[in-house]
Amino acid sequence: MIETLKIPCPKCGSDLVKKLSKFGSFASCSKYPECEFAGNITETGEVTEQEEQKDTILGKHPDTNEEILAKDGPYGPYVQMGTTTGKGKNKKKAKMVSIIPPFSKDTLTLDQALQLLSLPRILGQDKDGNEISVNNGRYGPYLQKLISNKTDKEKKDFRSIPADGTLFAIELQEALKILAQPKTRRKK
Repeated sequence: MIETLKIPCPKCGSDLVKKLSKFGSFASCSKYPECEFAGNITETGEVTEQEEQKDTILGKHPDTNEEILAKDGPYGPYVQMGTTTGKGKNKKKAKMVSIIPPFSKDTLTLDQALQLLSLPRILGQDKDGNEISVNNGRYGPYLQKLISNKTDKEKKDFRSIPADGTLFAIELQEALKILAQPKTRRKK
């Protein structure tokens, strides 16, 4: 059921109506689709115009010349390099990386975006020739050790690291010390 609000549309003067979406209620013009006004309904019953989320162009990648953008997504702010093109087997996806602390979408520079896009960062190899890398994932920054055996498939060993910028400062020796420690279980 659509509830008519006794507020005129700021664009065309028609009545506004209250509609529901998966994000909650909002105000829309009763003349939709001719008039595309949409607004938020505040707790006091006022209607404010919805702000468009704009992407911030940070610049171009120095090697590939692809455009780098700072964007807002459903899981938070992120950096995107290039655009998704093609379909099926020929599909080339844009590289996307979450903006993590100490960075912020509002103050992010091209150099910082390039630093984020450089992830995963390969630190080197351990004495057995296993590759050690650092990356940021769903649960925060982590170290990864790729264990390759001639008899088995590749196995991966992971360790979380602090989310304080260590991701870009950690070196191979420090990573090896962390990986040498036994895994700790998460506290419930």
